[in-house]
Amino acid sequence: MDLDILEEIPNDLTTFFSQHPHLHTIIFNGQKARKVFDKHFKKADQYQYYTLPSTSPANAQYSLEKLLLEWQLIFKKD
Repeated sequence: MDLDILEEIPNDLTTFFSQHPHLHTIIFNGQKARKVFDKHFKKADQYQYYTLPSTSPANAQYSLEKLLLEWQLIFKKD
């Protein structure tokens, strides 16, 4: 569960992004993922950022149908 994460260790996304210059979109699976990213990395103008509802079972406020609708929207961008 997200609440159990106390001292996260981020992946080396700086290297990952430099090795994949064609990337243009970063999608976060929930608010916690976005907050951790923002804590460890500086926002770059070349990316579009989207925070979608968490797919965690702990996110009981979203039914599977509602999650699918929210996540499908990302494929309609651009």
